[in-house]
Amino acid sequence: MQFRSVKKRYGTLQEPGPRGADLISKDLAEGADHSYIFSVSARDTSYTLRARPKRWGQYARRCFYSDQTRIVRQNRANSEANAESEQVY
Repeated sequence: MQFRSVKKRYGTLQEPGPRGADLISKDLAEGADHSYIFSVSARDTSYTLRARPKRWGQYARRCFYSDQTRIVRQNRANSEANAESEQVY
């Protein structure tokens, strides 16, 4: 949201990273942080963010999804979460 407030659009995963706005870590900007792999698909007025465990079941057993609604959703199965998945918050 901080990136969008300045740029007036949503950005790629790399844009808020150290080589861009410096709002998130280098690891996260490269798509991996802790035990998760992250991906972002962004347009000017919308985005989808997905997080999936690097190794299902070893360190994590949930996949996550969020979009411009800022609702975080999860899937407890070994498949990507989506806009219809269970709401976390």
